[in-house]
Amino acid sequence: MSGTKKKFARELSRRIVLGVFVILFIALSVTAYMSHSIVVRESERTVSQILNATALDIEKSLESAEIVAKNVSWLAMECLDNPDQLYYLTKQAVLRNPTVVGCAIALRPEYYQGKHYFAPYTYRATGSDTVTSIQLGTDAYDYFFMDWYSCNKSRAGRY
Repeated sequence: MSGTKKKFARELSRRIVLGVFVILFIALSVTAYMSHSIVVRESERTVSQILNATALDIEKSLESAEIVAKNVSWLAMECLDNPDQLYYLTKQAVLRNPTVVGCAIALRPEYYQGKHYFAPYTYRATGSDTVTSIQLGTDAYDYFFMDWYSCNKSRAGRY
């Protein structure tokens, strides 16, 4: 093979290798871009499904808590003449409803003569089936000024 033919063969080989390299680079770039797009789209879809499922779980828990609150409030009004019965109601609300972590019935100051605070509170200990009932209101925990009490006071009426 003469020198010119060798140069031509070498140049042709170099151009073929360079062309294959360019085509391979373009193919890999397109594949990487498409793969990235697919991964992003699937990730967004998965996150959306997880968020929707979580929102449904929260909504279900809130609806359950709302039903419990309505039932307990109705029963509490029937039992206002018996303070011990109110403790029983809060305990039953927590024991019978696994989504309820705690329940309180907080009455206005001096609702029962001689008792400035009266707020029976029953709660479930984290990670346990044990429930504990306490008197929520104390000088150290003056619930009359807590947002959860004062925001609802206008709806609760005379109690």
